[in-house]
Amino acid sequence: MPFQEGSLPVRYLGVPLISSRLAARDCKSLVERIEKRIDNWMTKSLSFAGRLQLINSVLAAMYSYWASVFMLPNGVIKDLEKRLRSFLWNGAWYDLFPVLIDVNVPQIIPDAEDWLHWKDTDGRFQDFKTGEAWNSLRHREGKVFWVNAVWFSQCIPRHSFHLWLVIKNKLKTQDRMADWEAGSATNLRVMCCPLCKHDRDSRDHLFFQCPYSSEVWGLVRKMVDMGSATDSWSSIMLWMELNAHSKTLDHIICKILLAATTYFIWQERNSRLFSQIQRKTCDLSKIIIDTVRLRIMGFKLGGEPKHRKTLETWLISKNMELDPG
Repeated sequence: MPFQEGSLPVRYLGVPLISSRLAARDCKSLVERIEKRIDNWMTKSLSFAGRLQLINSVLAAMYSYWASVFMLPNGVIKDLEKRLRSFLWNGAWYDLFPVLIDVNVPQIIPDAEDWLHWKDTDGRFQDFKTGEAWNSLRHREGKVFWVNAVWFSQCIPRHSFHLWLVIKNKLKTQDRMADWEAGSATNLRVMCCPLCKHDRDSRDHLFFQCPYSSEVWGLVRKMVDMGSATDSWSSIMLWMELNAHSKTLDHIICKILLAATTYFIWQERNSRLFSQIQRKTCDLSKIIIDTVRLRIMGFKLGGEPKHRKTLETWLISKNMELDPG
């Protein structure tokens, strides 16, 4: 016969054909091919997502092709997974958390007992806590003057969260929607305040330059003494700056009332915009006052004369023992 007798293993469709169980030495070509690809890609500036895509689309396909034909030895499988894992996570932490670039790598001291400490932002070592780690890694801004006017122990949380959005000017008011060019040009041109039907609404318009909201604010503000605070948002911010840290009962009630008023006015605005349900200014102001009254009834106050006057103003029984804090 005009054929030359050969010997196994021979290669067919890129894989070795052998008559016995596949050994680690038979998989040498697979490992070398994957290693060659990895060495080539390591010289390129690939992101974490890019490395993951290459592993899924190229390296894993090479590995899976062999595994579909043979049962690969466990040692080879572990070796390939180790190489893929090393390629994937090479520098990945620096991609995801660039702040780690400036963190010094700790030096290992031979024959010394291991210990875990955390170096805080002041450079002091202390016991590791997840909270301290978060405070060290997160981006920090300066403390704002109005924080205690929004968040305090007696606040109504949903009202305080809404007031925070108002202060940050993050509500989806019509002036901001127009800046985003959200919606058709026709809709943007016909936008008007749902409360007064004049011009587009904005943070300063709704709180409390709008005739409707101004009337509501005037009705509820009679219940408290906010000094020079008027219906302009700038005057209200000035009042918060001056009284944010005050813990007197009157100022606590003022802060609760302000948050409740902005909350219910925004609720009324959305109600008119999406469901056509409308409430009169006297009805809305009554809802606000009743809400604040219920919150005050949860306080525990002593029998001081100034507290009695406040209770009389809010039509609360004198027999209640209340305490604001």
